[in-house]
Amino acid sequence: MWNYEEDIMFIETERLAMIPMDKEMLEIYRKNYKAFLEKYGYLSEKECIEDYFKKILKIKIDNIKSEPEMWLYNNYWLFYNKTNRMEIGMVGFKGKKDMKGRMEVGYGIDRKFFGKGYMTEALEGFCKWNLSNLDINGICASVNKDNIASIRVLEKNGFKMYEEDEKFFWYELLRS
Repeated sequence: MWNYEEDIMFIETERLAMIPMDKEMLEIYRKNYKAFLEKYGYLSEKECIEDYFKKILKIKIDNIKSEPEMWLYNNYWLFYNKTNRMEIGMVGFKGKKDMKGRMEVGYGIDRKFFGKGYMTEALEGFCKWNLSNLDINGICASVNKDNIASIRVLEKNGFKMYEEDEKFFWYELLRS
């Protein structure tokens, strides 16, 4: 289910709310994580974000700047616990549509929340909303063969494996 909260679009699941982060939100998150939490009213037990993730966020921000009309494809959706506004993780697309009209999804969750079903729930809400609202034919994902937890998240959400090599499985969820 998706709603608008104070003119901000969001996806709501049983336990989670998810908001698409626009350019301003991504920039604040990247430059001053504590200021981000304070400005938007989220809670977190982590002190900062890691440097590798700051680089990824810079790419997202640059993509939004170069194609502002595509911001929903180029952002991250932050998801948090609806009860206490504790930030749990993010999910978003990795780039442009492939030749089959699919978008590749990437996601992450704070270790503290592993094994509680949050990532499965967030990915379900994300996929349902995007397959219903964006001009895409499906969502795909690559996953390391040894990442059993991520494989289970994809399979619980109806993704089917369509390719593999020595290191990766590729999964897809097609629009019905």
